[in-house]
Amino acid sequence: MLKQVSLATVMLLTALTAQTAFAAADCPANPKDKWLSELDMQKKIVNDYGWVIYKFKTDGECYEVYGMAPKEDAKPAAEADKAATAPAVAAAPAAAPEMGKVEAYFNTATGEVVKKEMD
Repeated sequence: MLKQVSLATVMLLTALTAQTAFAAADCPANPKDKWLSELDMQKKIVNDYGWVIYKFKTDGECYEVYGMAPKEDAKPAAEADKAATAPAVAAAPAAAPEMGKVEAYFNTATGEVVKKEMD
């Protein structure tokens, strides 16, 4: 009996910790008629950001996405600027970027990332 109670307690604490590890983003309240459709938002995430979507849902005023994103997407802006200004050199075709797990919240009207966490 005590073993069952302890196991239940551990499972409950694990579930609570997992949910609070990445709290919901503070997305602006947009009128529903200004929201991008779910399909348009998914297209934007895949085509503009280069992400792979595993789960897409609405969370309050945000679109919430779980998936994979290019790891260089998480580089600090200074590194990204340095790479962008490097001289162009003819090279072999680039390999596919290394991907990492991502959880992100998007503004429902603009499609901008409001909050993002990568593994």
